[in-house]
Amino acid sequence: MTADTDAPKKARRKRRRRWLLWLVLPLLGAGFGINYLLQPDKLGELLLTQLNQRTGLHISTSEPAHAGWYPELHVSLRGLDARLPGDDAPLLEAESLDLSLPLSLVIDSIRGSDPQPTITGLTLRSPKLDLIRLQRWMGNDEGPPAPFMLPAIDSPLRIESGTVLGDGWRIEGLDIELDELHAGQPSRLTGKLNYLSAADEGAPPPLAFDVLATLAIDSGSLDLSPITVDLQSGDDHISASGKLRLDPGGTLQAGLVVALPHWPKLLPALPLPPENQSFTMKLDFDGMTDGQGKLALDIQSDADRIDGELLLGDWLGWLGADADNAWLLPPVSGSLKATRLQQGDVILTDAEIDFDDGATAPAGAAGEGP
Repeated sequence: MTADTDAPKKARRKRRRRWLLWLVLPLLGAGFGINYLLQPDKLGELLLTQLNQRTGLHISTSEPAHAGWYPELHVSLRGLDARLPGDDAPLLEAESLDLSLPLSLVIDSIRGSDPQPTITGLTLRSPKLDLIRLQRWMGNDEGPPAPFMLPAIDSPLRIESGTVLGDGWRIEGLDIELDELHAGQPSRLTGKLNYLSAADEGAPPPLAFDVLATLAIDSGSLDLSPITVDLQSGDDHISASGKLRLDPGGTLQAGLVVALPHWPKLLPALPLPPENQSFTMKLDFDGMTDGQGKLALDIQSDADRIDGELLLGDWLGWLGADADNAWLLPPVSGSLKATRLQQGDVILTDAEIDFDDGATAPAGAAGEGP
């Protein structure tokens, strides 16, 4: 082999080395950047910054984040605390939050671009949610910064042993699993909960639920249409279908058709003749997420019908009040018409029931002196 034939081979080897160098240098740079971001405090700082910016809340943790690569990029936050700015109590607190994230989050951060809100897995353990503060956050004055985007969720989201605090009532033992979340595609939410109020003397049977809905976001509003709901509590089974819309200000609109093979024990008894067995109930609600608002109600059974319009006050708080401090009637106004009503041996036909707002008890009501 001569020097003339060796020269082209040496030139090709030099070119290959240069190409390898140009390939390795960016990878090393990205590797150093990823290694920097994968330091628990750095990745935790990045994640908390994103959460604070996207929610408008002040979110902190009791200890630095724990991060890792395998089997995918994941972050664990302990002692999570989320508050409205300047508030002295949390809107949400949780024992831990485990997040699985796409690698694109790190790559976008290295490039300096805005990471897309995507989650590949989430588990929230022992959360405690203050519903009143949640409603304040969703209100016009203190809501999430616009535009607020729900993250896409590519694998199950789980909530374990959750608690929701209301006004005089609470939900305990909340377990939820959401299979995935993508706009325009069906998602399934399953779980169970225990509803408790100050008036409960014993723990009621848990309520299991199975919800299937297609999600859409329109100008910040959350639309679930169509939506189907199956509820099971003891021997009671309730099936419903329809649509639901939740606006950023905390307003709620819902139109549901509910099928009842028998009247549920968990609902107030209807004063109807005993031959009424199965029921179909139509609900059109326009109000707030706490259940206060206008309700158009139509209940049809095998033999009778009740329909009308009601204005609902704080009926959840009324349910949660103890007997010594609650007025007999719920905070409801409006009227209902019934083809027949029965109380004992007395049957009324073509009856009309008028409701006056029971939020203010008259003199001599329960909880007051004679």
